[in-house]
Amino acid sequence: MSRVSTHHPEKVSGFIYLDAMFPYAYYSELSNDPGKAPLDVLELRKKLDRLIPGSGELHPRQVAREVIADLPRLQRELTVWVDAFKDIPEPTDEQLRAMPPTLREECLGMEKYTSLNGPILAIIAVPAGPPITAVAGASANASKEETARGSLSQADALKYGVPSARVVQIPGASHFVFRSHEADVIREMNLFLDGLAPEIGSQR
Repeated sequence: MSRVSTHHPEKVSGFIYLDAMFPYAYYSELSNDPGKAPLDVLELRKKLDRLIPGSGELHPRQVAREVIADLPRLQRELTVWVDAFKDIPEPTDEQLRAMPPTLREECLGMEKYTSLNGPILAIIAVPAGPPITAVAGASANASKEETARGSLSQADALKYGVPSARVVQIPGASHFVFRSHEADVIREMNLFLDGLAPEIGSQR
């Protein structure tokens, strides 16, 4: 959906993300979501490939400076990523063998979608307890001076970066939010669809 929203928004009337607004769907440097780390590692990998002799890179020293400048941020993000998954056991050899062979290629092809277009409804499941938000009261109206890189929850980063999006957070919902809170999801989807072109709402 994010690829279509970024490159071909005119082909779709609206986008509904059901607990799918992770960093690979919308990337923001303001977000503190640990899922940013793999995307930034991929970007670093591409830069390192350009430093290999024979790659045809015309400005290797500039690329090297960019890599050096990225290292502190990557260290912080990888530390957050490791801490976030420290209680999850490493996959077994059997689980690794069971992974689809195309998974690596799919991951290597991921993009950073930093701007989304078209009408968007993002329904986000919030686990038990308060969401991780380092800046209290952060909102779409917050100025750049009031926010810092890596200081907002993914939901707040979306509100800030895509103010036209409707972001609905449902406390206590599971990842399968359309099952755990079916009535809430249907209500929000109906409201969203009613706000689109009249012909869209009439087709429901």
